[in-house]
Amino acid sequence: MNDLSKKALTVVLDVVRNRPAPLRQFDQIFMKERDMVRQARFIARQFRNLNVVFVGDGDAIALSITHLWRRGCLPRGPKHVTVLDFDGRVINSIRRFAERNGYEHLIAAELYNVADPLPHWLLGKADAFYTNPPWGSKNKGRSILAFLDRGIESVHNSGRAAVVIADDDSRSWTQQVLHRTQVMLLKKGFVMKTMGQQRHHYYLAEAPDLQSTTLIARRVRPSRRLSASLPLSAPSFVDFYGQGKHLSVRYVSDDGDHREHSGLGLIGSV
Repeated sequence: MNDLSKKALTVVLDVVRNRPAPLRQFDQIFMKERDMVRQARFIARQFRNLNVVFVGDGDAIALSITHLWRRGCLPRGPKHVTVLDFDGRVINSIRRFAERNGYEHLIAAELYNVADPLPHWLLGKADAFYTNPPWGSKNKGRSILAFLDRGIESVHNSGRAAVVIADDDSRSWTQQVLHRTQVMLLKKGFVMKTMGQQRHHYYLAEAPDLQSTTLIARRVRPSRRLSASLPLSAPSFVDFYGQGKHLSVRYVSDDGDHREHSGLGLIGSV
């Protein structure tokens, strides 16, 4: 590893130490550090000088891009990044890091759950979106489609997309979910531009060899501007985070506390 790469890894470790521990019940599985550096470089090139919405970002790729750029490890980054996440720990860790390092003008973080309508002030405003959602192995990809739909709602008629998705020929579910994802993008007026060659590795004990890639797409068919976003339909809540792990928590508080619900209604955390 060359000196610049060593420096980049050190910079990303600052971000890793800042981010909260993953909550496995919500399918939070974090990317390994060297792959975070490669992913940050890849996304920074794709979304240079753009306004980008991150629909969920437990991995802290948005903060990694910003920090790497401002520490001289990237030639440029996005113009501005807005991170949306239901985990208050993630939101507050970004805000604290940004304030500590003087990045408030470059990155913002807002509490948001994909089951809720996208805020009106975000509809059709962004140049691009990024998401690394729950991969949908037990729900036929409905969890990915939920995050994907919010990202699509956030971008204008020439918007770009980056979707991190499992891709493993030996696991048929990954190919089925990849197909559903591409079909949805095509129906929404996007074309596939590239599949990132970089493979991402994760801290996942039960499947240490499972890897992901990044699908890059761009909208080429204009869409009618949305006047409002709609809530996620209740059937999509089932097995959202894995077998028997339904979407039943609206927000996780900064201390990691939350309340479960026996049904599928969304509730606030305590």
